Amino acid sequence: MNGVWSARIAGASEKFRTNVWMRFSGGVRLLPFLLTLFVLLLAVPLAGPAQAQTTSAERESTGETTTIGATEQVILINPENGEEVETLARIDTGAFYTSIGQDLAEDIGIDYENAETITARSTLGEETRPLVEVTMRIAGQERNISVTVADRSDVADRMLMGRQDLTGFTVDTSEEQLTTPSTPEREPALLALLDFPAPPPNPAALLAALPIAVLVAVVFRVLIGVLTFGIFAPVLLALAFVQVGIPAGIVVFGTMMLAGLVIEPLLRPLKLPRVARLAVVLGIVAGALLALGLFGPDPSASRNWTAAFPVVIVTIIIEQFWGSWEQEGLRQALISAFWTTLVALAAAPLLVAKPVSWLAEHPPIYPFVLVVVGVGLSVLIGLYRGLRLSEFIRFRPALLKDKS
Repeated sequence: MNGVWSARIAGASEKFRTNVWMRFSGGVRLLPFLLTLFVLLLAVPLAGPAQAQTTSAERESTGETTTIGATEQVILINPENGEEVETLARIDTGAFYTSIGQDLAEDIGIDYENAETITARSTLGEETRPLVEVTMRIAGQERNISVTVADRSDVADRMLMGRQDLTGFTVDTSEEQLTTPSTPEREPALLALLDFPAPPPNPAALLAALPIAVLVAVVFRVLIGVLTFGIFAPVLLALAFVQVGIPAGIVVFGTMMLAGLVIEPLLRPLKLPRVARLAVVLGIVAGALLALGLFGPDPSASRNWTAAFPVVIVTIIIEQFWGSWEQEGLRQALISAFWTTLVALAAAPLLVAKPVSWLAEHPPIYPFVLVVVGVGLSVLIGLYRGLRLSEFIRFRPALLKDKS
């Protein structure tokens, strides 16, 4: 009898090792394709040869016009020392002069205190402002313009572009950020995510790129086998990182998670229903973001990224963290929070990668390429029934024994 049972156990063990290896080897065939796709989306330039920058005079002589949105990214250059700064400009056809904030002038070393002054009219009435000369780079063009300098620390827009400098442009107020200041030399979007705050993204481009972010979450969940707070939590968190930049996003999200870790034990004895608990979390998150915006080191910049950081996203993730804590314990909740953040950090660069952005910003056909690729690969990966990477690591001793 002992011999029969030993033979059965040995046969079952051999069958298990064979099945495990076959499942894993089947999954391996997908990995090179996915890795190649990931590298191509990050590195392959799809936009073609970069166009040379032109001056406004050259474009006026040919009668060409460029369509810009209600807001555009521009680069301001100090013609005396060559220092430059990139900022978001709001197009204001009601104003004659272009106006920049004092902080922008200081960033590029402009001495506006000793500059000539003019009387400028605004919604607040007449005001005496310094008038300085700068070089503005917008939509691949460079223009030498005169701008007024004002204290704009109390408003969100650090720069208003007046109609004096809109010659050669057609303004489409229903769109935003239709151009880049200088395509050949612009900072890669991947590096822009490390800025504080990050340049504002194109909302339409983000929407078209969402299937790619979901694809990243599917890869981590199905092929690698990590546990996150669902599929949508890491994708929404990646959107938040794109909106505010990775450094600011990690600081804000980490602070909110720490607050949730401290507050949950205090609320547990109250046995609040889920609706009331969500209301408490939402209030805590909103209050903390408001405090960061009001008392941050750079009030104007802090207000921008704290206002953009989706309060609802943080609230939902904290609530899921609490639910996981109650059902599976604190250790598993922290592991899920870690993997949720890691997946979001992996998806965020893809949302702004040059090929993805180019496809998303060239309707009507190309944005649907992203949708088809994202959905198609998600379906393909979803059909996989093989061994996940985490399972392979767990069964690795058995596989090595089988090989030997």
